[in-house]
Amino acid sequence: WKSTDYGMTWTQVEAGVVTAGSYSSIHFADEYYGVAGAPGDIIAVTSDGGITWSAATATGGGGDIMCCWRHDKNRIWVGTDDGTLWFSRDGGTSWTQRTGWVGSGVGDVTGMSWYNDHYGFICSDTAAPVGTVLRTIDGGYNWTALDTPANSGLTHITAVAPDLAYGTGLTNAATSFYFKVRESA
Repeated sequence: WKSTDYGMTWTQVEAGVVTAGSYSSIHFADEYYGVAGAPGDIIAVTSDGGITWSAATATGGGGDIMCCWRHDKNRIWVGTDDGTLWFSRDGGTSWTQRTGWVGSGVGDVTGMSWYNDHYGFICSDTAAPVGTVLRTIDGGYNWTALDTPANSGLTHITAVAPDLAYGTGLTNAATSFYFKVRESA
């Protein structure tokens, strides 16, 4: 659904053409280029501001898409419920798995946010779940785990500076959970 009047009215823009299931995440690089992720390795892309959507090629990993990020027309990231992180340089036509980070291939990649092309953050949950925040400073080639508060799983993260992010998580110790992480120099 899309609203052009601050949520007063809504128009359906993806009526089961790409998937009849539920989308779990969406991100727009600008007013035109967007990406949305759904269960079953389903990725939808738009280049006209969400008026029309088409299916991108599946990553091939088979996991449910939990989070996504679109930098521009060509560069897209997705995280899955099988603990994998995928990157496309061609608007979702082909995908490369990013591995080598602590937690890769286990649990879920539940949240993602980029400050710019080089600095980004992801939330990675174990099967328990216990979440860890990871940060990249080189465009996603390498990821470093940050000191993350005790939690019962992380759900969302927002980068506000190259070294600072805020996020939310599942209820922890019978209370709602939000957090702040900062990479110290």
